[in-house]
Amino acid sequence: HRHGFTLIELMVTLAVLAILLAWGVPAFREMLSNNRMAEAANRLVASLHYARTEALRRNRCVQVRAAGSPADWSQGWTVEADQSLDCSGASYQTLRSEPGLGGSLTLSESGGASSLVYRGDGALDSPTAGVTLDLCDADRTGEKGRRIVINAAGRPSLSEITCS
Repeated sequence: HRHGFTLIELMVTLAVLAILLAWGVPAFREMLSNNRMAEAANRLVASLHYARTEALRRNRCVQVRAAGSPADWSQGWTVEADQSLDCSGASYQTLRSEPGLGGSLTLSESGGASSLVYRGDGALDSPTAGVTLDLCDADRTGEKGRRIVINAAGRPSLSEITCS
């Protein structure tokens, strides 16, 4: 009747454990990074839907504004209702604030805009046909990211991109 492990059994067990960890840790890191990116994209899309709904409900301009400057969306964003009826932006009431993305996630608007304004009819108040925001992980270039496109009607859509 023998108790414990022999040295060879212990070394084989540790070797198998090391192989499993070497295989599993990178996959786990990638899964965590993908989940952080999906969560950030979903938070932004939810804020855009909220801003559009509030613009329609209040029948006045509502903006989603980058919290960082200049136009650094990675620092978070706020949803604000225009208190004036002319969409001049002279006076805004903060409806909701979202914290920064944290880590190595970056969120950038292709035109460098620091805010997106929804008119009272729910459409995007933009001289162009729409707005594009790209969400990427700076530590994972060449990997998948998320693109949020807001069309002229103000509806956001989400798709995957390859970050550069």
